[in-house]
Amino acid sequence: WVTGLAQCSAAMRALASFLALRCAAPPRRVLLRALTSDGENVHAAWTKEDDWKLWQHRDDADVAELLGRKAGGVAARLKKLEDPASTAAKRLFGEVEAEETIDMEDYLALDDDALLRQCRIDYRRDSGPGGQKRNKVESAVRLTHTTSGVVANAMEDRSQHVNKRRALRRLRTNIAHNVRRPVDLDEPFDNDDACAGLLPWTSAQRIGAKSALRPRAEQALLDVLEACNGSIGDAATYLGGSTGQLSKVLTKDTRLKDAANAIRRNFDLGPLRSRK
Repeated sequence: WVTGLAQCSAAMRALASFLALRCAAPPRRVLLRALTSDGENVHAAWTKEDDWKLWQHRDDADVAELLGRKAGGVAARLKKLEDPASTAAKRLFGEVEAEETIDMEDYLALDDDALLRQCRIDYRRDSGPGGQKRNKVESAVRLTHTTSGVVANAMEDRSQHVNKRRALRRLRTNIAHNVRRPVDLDEPFDNDDACAGLLPWTSAQRIGAKSALRPRAEQALLDVLEACNGSIGDAATYLGGSTGQLSKVLTKDTRLKDAANAIRRNFDLGPLRSRK
């Protein structure tokens, strides 16, 4: 049996991919829905028609190049699903051992109030803007996420409330850049994954720099890079793009580039450099 909401979602994604690739014609969408014993609605969708085309041509190199994908990728993922010994197949059929399921809280899934409850809030005076209030009112805010140790500051405004809101936004970004979560590379990547909106080669809805979804998307992208031992090439292959495309995404934003380089340093790899 499949136990746990995360395990159920992963199993359904794998099953959706498996069924879609076995269709005689390219399905526009495969959508599975299930109701857990707790009454929660779980769904998984498959929308990658390009994968179906590649599978029908058995990942022909010319077809893969035409679609901007790596030849052999879809067949390799499907082979994992058909291999009863693979992690993907075990998850699909509910045979994953309990110790394989890593329970890590998703801090970025919390709303602002819930995330603040996990923080220590310090107010202090600072030398920032303030006019007559300068050094008289403790308007600067420092948030420390007690579970992860991640810190964020804001001091630009005279209003303590405004600075608190800014610090919370920065905290989400800092958590995304510093807190890593496990990624099962046996699970195929698809447009429903959190970081798909950052990748220009996917059909997912774009996630802009100011979007509330941005921190979660950046965290998911960095999690993949960590799982691939900092290798841009391996991460790009898993995500269905090219090394150059992924490198451009990671270096477009200075803070995201710094976070990616921190991961690469852990694996003794050189830094990424922004393209001029």
